[in-house]
Amino acid sequence: MNNILSALVMSVVLLGGSEQTQPSGLPPQDTPPRAPAPTLLPPVAVQASAALPWLNQSTERGVLADAAEAREGRKLYLLPQDCSERSDVDVVIHFHGSPKTMTKAFRSSHLDAVAVIVNLGALSGPYEHHFEQRGSFVNFLAGIDKDLAKHCPGAKRRRLAISSWSGGYGAAYRILVEESNLQLIDAILLSDGLHSAMANKFTREVKPDGLAPFERFAALAARGEKLFAMAHSSIVPPGYSSTTETATYLLESQGAKRVEADAQGPRESMHLTSKGSVGSLTVLGFEGNDTHAHCDHLYAINDTLFTQLERRWAN
Repeated sequence: MNNILSALVMSVVLLGGSEQTQPSGLPPQDTPPRAPAPTLLPPVAVQASAALPWLNQSTERGVLADAAEAREGRKLYLLPQDCSERSDVDVVIHFHGSPKTMTKAFRSSHLDAVAVIVNLGALSGPYEHHFEQRGSFVNFLAGIDKDLAKHCPGAKRRRLAISSWSGGYGAAYRILVEESNLQLIDAILLSDGLHSAMANKFTREVKPDGLAPFERFAALAARGEKLFAMAHSSIVPPGYSSTTETATYLLESQGAKRVEADAQGPRESMHLTSKGSVGSLTVLGFEGNDTHAHCDHLYAINDTLFTQLERRWAN
């Protein structure tokens, strides 16, 4: 997956979008009229307030420009054009995914929010490590608030969503381990990325301990207090639970079951084969068991997950 940066990137871009077709396999919900997408303005780059210690290194000659910027410790901010005229603004923090691809996804969505795209590495480990110390997420949010004060003067952070693809779920896991963080987050969106240890490698029974933080959030979502949306492929990794198995576990922990589905899309190579929901806890299961299928979920994140957040925040 050579299009995935393995570092923290920071820039400022103004957010816009175009309407996308919603996949027919999404759980049925009332969809309010969509407001016109914000107008795009040219990107404006800003320096990060601080680099990650283990990434604050000089770069070798010949390295790609985006990788070099990543090693300086940068994030990518996407800001609504009129954010400086608002009293508050919603924020989506996305962990893991090519900034170019994620920028396109946010522009294609009708989310009227600030988006923050964060890359820390290729696997879940760096994302877990960054938030393993108590209070680290609150400090991380304080940095975002400082940047908002600079670029959206007068606008305070309102609702918050955590989004991730692939190994980026490690950040969501560590953030949710600290239970006091639950009250700060309105939505969790996981795109083909939630793995756990197995209690029994022969039966592939999921080990509950590793999913406990997500199970707490799933319980809140099942009651409609939060949104917890997952979309996954059918990849079965050796040695640990698959995204299918972990999503099934969380559904069943709230008394819900999957049902069969048969819908093509949202990408030509994607086929929805199952879905399940209870309250605002939703799962979309797609076929595909290779790298291409895994990457499809990054490219389709607007259709599979962002549309669900858009509906929630439109109310």
